[in-house]
Amino acid sequence: WSPTFAPTALIMMQFPDVPWTHTLPLAIPLVIVALVMSLPDRGEVDVKQDNESNLPAARVTITKAIVLVGLIACAMLAARAWIGMSITSAVSLGGILGVFVWYLIFGWKTTLDKRVVLHDHTESTWYQTSAEASLFIASGLLASVLQEPYWSQALEPMSAWLNTSSWFSWGAIMLGVPLLTVAGIHPVVPYTVLVHQVTAAGLGVEQTVLYMVWVVVWMLSLLLSPVSALNLTASMSFGVSPWRVGVAANWSYSLVFGVTAMVILRQWG
Repeated sequence: WSPTFAPTALIMMQFPDVPWTHTLPLAIPLVIVALVMSLPDRGEVDVKQDNESNLPAARVTITKAIVLVGLIACAMLAARAWIGMSITSAVSLGGILGVFVWYLIFGWKTTLDKRVVLHDHTESTWYQTSAEASLFIASGLLASVLQEPYWSQALEPMSAWLNTSSWFSWGAIMLGVPLLTVAGIHPVVPYTVLVHQVTAAGLGVEQTVLYMVWVVVWMLSLLLSPVSALNLTASMSFGVSPWRVGVAANWSYSLVFGVTAMVILRQWG
């Protein structure tokens, strides 16, 4: 839901008439529900741990992370207020400037050994996530192709099937798409196909509600998909299979939250 999240930026591009602030009345209850549902213990996943925990060092790291988030937020707000940038452009600029200032504050003290470790980690992470980055870039091309008359006509039966207010159509969108991602299909593919076929009028809701439908779909898909950057990065960092990090750890939570969010959004609309 956050505008700093890449999938949310994609959704905002498809819903230019829906200001981000207008989603707050729906987003805040869903965030609260998501947090409450995450409180019960869903089991543990064994991870590889090379070093013993160091609480003081962890606190310093967390403090630095909070400072970094604050710097990014300040840069983003400044870009919006003074330059008048769109929120997606402000997020990109804020991220770059925030990291640069953070490095000026903390990075110059970093030893050479730590810089080598950071470089290796960044290089391996980019290797794992570059395919997803390419898919996000290609989604614009795929969206343009799907708007051609041939594909529009070919997808009309699916569009008619999904554009109803029935629980079946809602379930096909909000639960069916995350289920597809479990098979290894990246969320950006079904999203790009369906976002042009499913309409707010067809589902019998307002544009803001449809906006939040896609936010929930993306959230569930990234939690479950073994090829999402979220699970690939966690897999690489902790030495656990992306299937265990994604599907095994989150399927029950995703199912319960997906059904709950579907009921809230459908009744709200």
